[in-house]
Amino acid sequence: MKCSCNFLFGFAPRIPATVDCLTRHSCGNGVITRNTGEQCDGGVGCHDCACIAGYKPPVLGHSTTCQPICGDGVTVIGEECDGGLMCSACKCSSPGYGPTNPLSGSCESICGDSIIVGTEQCDGGAGCTACKCDTGYASPSPDNPFCQRKF
Repeated sequence: MKCSCNFLFGFAPRIPATVDCLTRHSCGNGVITRNTGEQCDGGVGCHDCACIAGYKPPVLGHSTTCQPICGDGVTVIGEECDGGLMCSACKCSSPGYGPTNPLSGSCESICGDSIIVGTEQCDGGAGCTACKCDTGYASPSPDNPFCQRKF
């Protein structure tokens, strides 16, 4: 009976061919070979077939790319936030909030989206600069995102 080796699982036939197969370890070959220490095989979060800080190895058979670790306090590619204000499952969870400054881990209010949230007094239009009403303008009512001129 002749043995065949399965390249899909990271094995290649020995030369000359014998009954056993040789583990083929080659970072970047599209195959994760766990018994050789590979955690990933390229992509974001993977360096020399090991996941870098903020990432974890993928579930075998689903991907060869490291996955972000949600809630570890490190905001990485693939996460909008990492457990702070208005953040749920590493995505910004409330209207008016968007991706964060990576250092804070929280979602931040989006100035200019016509939704007043957090410390915003206004959200665009005349008399509104950086979501604060300018001198000579007053904060609008909660249902109006535009500053109103004082008389």
